[in-house]
Amino acid sequence: MSKKTEHGFIWEKEIITDKIVDVLKITKDEIEYTNKWDIPPISVKSFSMDSKNPGFGFGDIFRTVENKDNFILVLVGYSKNKNHKKVIFSDAIYVQDKYFSKAKKNLCIDELKSTLKEIKNINTVEDKRALGRKFGKYIRSKNDILKIAPKITSKGGARFQCTIEIQKLYDILNKDIVLTNKLNIKDIIE
Repeated sequence: MSKKTEHGFIWEKEIITDKIVDVLKITKDEIEYTNKWDIPPISVKSFSMDSKNPGFGFGDIFRTVENKDNFILVLVGYSKNKNHKKVIFSDAIYVQDKYFSKAKKNLCIDELKSTLKEIKNINTVEDKRALGRKFGKYIRSKNDILKIAPKITSKGGARFQCTIEIQKLYDILNKDIVLTNKLNIKDIIE
């Protein structure tokens, strides 16, 4: 696990423990990094608000598209200055699939699966990445809500990940976004 991923995971566990676990009466040890949900049916996402169009990763595109469950999404947006993450936005929203399905339209799942299979059968990492980039541009032209990007590891592993901009998420859920720290999440110093 990369240092960045590890820090994010620690932060998510702390958020869950401090803000949610008391309500659900579960222990921190029951939260697994590889679970579909951090705590079913809750997903915690932390992300930088320093870009023009901040967003966060939903992870594997196939898992995201195949999910039909309604879920609670806990969002924590921060601004980073060296090793200090100042929380400037936090919210917990109930995401209903009937609205979130708008984000999944026009995704050509069969095409994604066959391209991923093709990428995995290529021998060199450079060639895998080239095909991934080419297909990534093509698939982004079909869906303007979820951004799909191929992730090719240095060892040749391949998957498609998806991200969504915060404003687009709130738009498809018909919610107003208020950039405040609603959940009163504490800043983090790494």
